[in-house]
Amino acid sequence: MFLHPASVPAVLADMQAHTEPGGHNLIVCAMSTAQYPCPMPFPFTLEEGQLRDAYAGWELIKYNEDLGTMHNGARLQFATMLARKPE
Repeated sequence: MFLHPASVPAVLADMQAHTEPGGHNLIVCAMSTAQYPCPMPFPFTLEEGQLRDAYAGWELIKYNEDLGTMHNGARLQFATMLARKPE
């Protein structure tokens, strides 16, 4: 959510490429959806299903798109994912 939007696909691809088979990626990122627009001025937010789709073929150990509260009290939706790369 702190990355320039154009760099996100390359960052995800780099993370995936540098993860050993059986290794894990953990990502938590703010979302902005029609139901819960992001109240923070982050340069990048995920859309519904975007992170899950980026990890197609990986084992999603944990994945949700739930409401949460930031340290400043702002309520917004977050995508939380722990994924394991296939061996």
